[in-house]
Amino acid sequence: MFVLVGDAELDEGSNNEAIVYAGAVGLDVGPEEGGERVAAVGSALEREEGEQRDRLARVDDERAAFRRDLREAIKLSRKEAATQIDDLCNRYGRNYSDELRNKARFLLERYAGKMSREAKVRMLRFHGVPEPGILDFLANEIHRMINSRNGPRDSNEVRIDAAKQLLCIKLVKDAGGASKGLQAQRVRPAASAASNSAPGNDQVP
Repeated sequence: MFVLVGDAELDEGSNNEAIVYAGAVGLDVGPEEGGERVAAVGSALEREEGEQRDRLARVDDERAAFRRDLREAIKLSRKEAATQIDDLCNRYGRNYSDELRNKARFLLERYAGKMSREAKVRMLRFHGVPEPGILDFLANEIHRMINSRNGPRDSNEVRIDAAKQLLCIKLVKDAGGASKGLQAQRVRPAASAASNSAPGNDQVP
């Protein structure tokens, strides 16, 4: 017997959990070879989930170090600070997978006008976008305000304002949250602040 299951059912329903559980406990679901296939699939999914957890943990640990250096950078003169911020973004890594970048863009477009800027940042963190990539996103939003009333005067101030805003949005562990890491940062759509793209760094989600 064969059962066809679509991606949505596998992602949203309990089928994925059932496969992982069956593989973990070596559940026999029919003919011997069928049970072996389920066990193999379950093991593969467990490995993939383990690798994903490790990757998110590494990104999460790098956030704190990046933010410490960022706090020092904004203490410099305006031009030096902007240069240092860009150097930090390059050093810590503003490049990440196309899959994650496309997912971030999709989410930002989907919730445009429905989420506050802080909620967007926490959403990007939850999905594993590195802190330099999030800073680029903020800079892209702020860039459209150049020369507006109370807006930045140039690209240097854009980078500095983006850095300050990012630092104001604390990590969960910095805010005293009970749960450390990205998994504690799930958010729901909140009010205001549309996401708009502006000319600038093409690394922005």
